[in-house]
Amino acid sequence: MFPAGKTAELNAKARALTLRHLQDVVVVTINDAQGKSAMAYADDFYDYNGFGIGPDYNGLLLLID
Repeated sequence: MFPAGKTAELNAKARALTLRHLQDVVVVTINDAQGKSAMAYADDFYDYNGFGIGPDYNGLLLLID
């Protein structure tokens, strides 16, 4: 995955974007999509981990597989 310093930097940038645009910004790195397509994995990860802001659960997720 990413070195510790880069992970912290990426998290800080995601938080800043979340605040600026009022939508969750999520970056997920995986080695195994558990038999799912990238789209299905990303959709499930976003939905089942409580991401999203407001009544429409606004946000975006970048999946790096």
